[in-house]
Amino acid sequence: TGGVKLIYNGTPDASGACTNTTGEATQIGKSAFNAGYASPADVGYMYGTRYEVQLKTLPTTGEQWIYGNDVEWDGSKYILKDTMTSNTANWLTDYKRVASKYHYSCFSTESSCTEVGYFHFNDGGKIYYFKLKDGTKLEDMKKEMFANTNDSTMKQTIDNWYASNMVDYTAKLEDTIWCNDRGIDRGALKSKDEDSSTTLGENVTTHIFFKSDGRNVIAHNPSVECTNKNDRFTVSDKIGNGKLTYPVALLTADELTLAGHGNPGYSNVSYLYTNSNWWTISPWHCSSMPYHIRLDENGELLWWPPNQPLGIRPAISLASTVTVASGDGSAQNPYIVDETEN
Repeated sequence: TGGVKLIYNGTPDASGACTNTTGEATQIGKSAFNAGYASPADVGYMYGTRYEVQLKTLPTTGEQWIYGNDVEWDGSKYILKDTMTSNTANWLTDYKRVASKYHYSCFSTESSCTEVGYFHFNDGGKIYYFKLKDGTKLEDMKKEMFANTNDSTMKQTIDNWYASNMVDYTAKLEDTIWCNDRGIDRGALKSKDEDSSTTLGENVTTHIFFKSDGRNVIAHNPSVECTNKNDRFTVSDKIGNGKLTYPVALLTADELTLAGHGNPGYSNVSYLYTNSNWWTISPWHCSSMPYHIRLDENGELLWWPPNQPLGIRPAISLASTVTVASGDGSAQNPYIVDETEN
């Protein structure tokens, strides 16, 4: 969009030089991304309804459980459609077939129930699922979880920092996109109308992977595009969702990959390396709980649960119209923005 993104790197020393290179001095502090850690909603910079991951242990004696490829709501109960039956004693041989197509179940011999489970992850004799009621189905659940209704802990923390330190500089900044990409790359939350070969299959028995993982960990093909407008955090709704209070957020995993970081692989020479752990805005995956992408102390992209604290390095974007009053851009003589122009 023509601007220049800057990431927080601490405060200058008494002579005005930028001497911070590593550690907590390059952060505004530490915080959890969200207080919750049991719902895919918890990876959101903002979030909606928290459908928490449920756990069901398979019975030790064999039972015939019915699974459906889809469900129909008749006004009072769910009716499983296009079904298959699996004996729980045969789960270790049946789960791949279940995972490839049949995600809805009452977890019983019944083909109808007032609350239905949507299976998304298998761990031996344990099933992880989401509980749905009142006619809610897969796409309804995703829309409700990823609605931008509530501020995350991270957004609240960054907004408070901005309000205390940056409001006077807002005219110098552009309203660019901060991409909290919650699109599903593979796994059981991917839409049924997408290619089943990449949607379900054996992968669904491991994790739900977000698109940040697909680009940066699997394909090693980062992108600065943000496909879903709902995930484009901006102040104005002209190019994004218009949900930000201030033009500030966090860098994406893609931007860190472009700077030389990766998974596998690390960089301790990148300009973003600080020998410390800090948050990106990018989700990673969800199994029994969700995880976010962080940069670790070695310079590698790794995961971290959203309810555990990490370093915070807010980012802003200088508007393309901003000029420099002094400085040469070195650490000893940093650029000083001209305060007389917009």
